[in-house]
Amino acid sequence: WYQRRVREAVVSTQSTGAARKAITWDGATEENNVMTLKPESLELIKRWTTGKPTWHYAYNKASNKLFSTHKGNVVGWNTNSGEQVCEGEDGSDVIYCIDSHPSSNTLISGNNDLKVVEWEITETGIGIKRQVELPCLSGWAFGGVWSCKYSTQGDLFYCTEPQSMSVMVFNEESEKVGR
Repeated sequence: WYQRRVREAVVSTQSTGAARKAITWDGATEENNVMTLKPESLELIKRWTTGKPTWHYAYNKASNKLFSTHKGNVVGWNTNSGEQVCEGEDGSDVIYCIDSHPSSNTLISGNNDLKVVEWEITETGIGIKRQVELPCLSGWAFGGVWSCKYSTQGDLFYCTEPQSMSVMVFNEESEKVGR
């Protein structure tokens, strides 16, 4: 399926979604394209391919890097050159979603293992800072975290488990504070 999204002058032109018998695109092979644009005119600065199927994107303003999610890994990109600058794995089959902290070198992602992973961006790469395992509220044997988002202050994060149509809220200590 195709997605077009503008955020901090970064545009992704394609997105798909691999698995634990959740939504699976095991045979997905199409490379995805990314473009950076000038915010004022939307004039093309750089276009590149991720080299593999991509599920979601987030721009981290603090590090000036674009991050994309794939089959079990997050990849960081230099937005000026389009070169891959870092990569991290979380042990899942697929990472469906990613969001950037509003003010720090931190990201959160959601995967098919019902985990939200918080990532720390450093000068030399990206690594797992913490993981929050969600209950499968629907009782189904499959699912995943299909969306996750930081609050505007970055002190909370929200995520969904779509089979039960739930939105869960967690604080900085990984404590569930709402549903």
